[in-house]
Amino acid sequence: MKRILLLLVLLLSPFASHAASGPAERIATIVAARDLPQTLKQETIESRFAPVVRMKRRATAPVVLFTDAGAGSSVWVRSATARFGADGQARVRLEFTPSPELTFDGLAAAIEIQRGAATERGVVRRSWDTNDGALRLFTASSRDNGDQVLVLELVKEPAQ
Repeated sequence: MKRILLLLVLLLSPFASHAASGPAERIATIVAARDLPQTLKQETIESRFAPVVRMKRRATAPVVLFTDAGAGSSVWVRSATARFGADGQARVRLEFTPSPELTFDGLAAAIEIQRGAATERGVVRRSWDTNDGALRLFTASSRDNGDQVLVLELVKEPAQ
């Protein structure tokens, strides 16, 4: 009996560690990395966020705009935009569909593992300030139909 239990533990342990890494942890690893928002660049935005959402460059002026590729690009991301100004300012906005697996508290906790304690803490708002920008997580109504969404923004301020 002990051998069977040991065999089951060994066989199931890879699945247990993968299950512990839910959507909040996977998302936070990509979008809340310590080098962000400093390293937000037009040249790397598509590949940088590819594990979370597919973004495509759109021809606009005077800013460079990236938006999500559309239906089926992500299970969790409802909409995504990234804007790059000529002055070096950048803003990435990701709207997530909340679910039992992806909640505000869960995503905030996963970001805190990556970034440390939030500089602003509210019931439905967290903010992590950096030397050249900020990372913000809050709840809002979606722009398209008013559904409740989780919004994560990365803001990079222009170089001074």
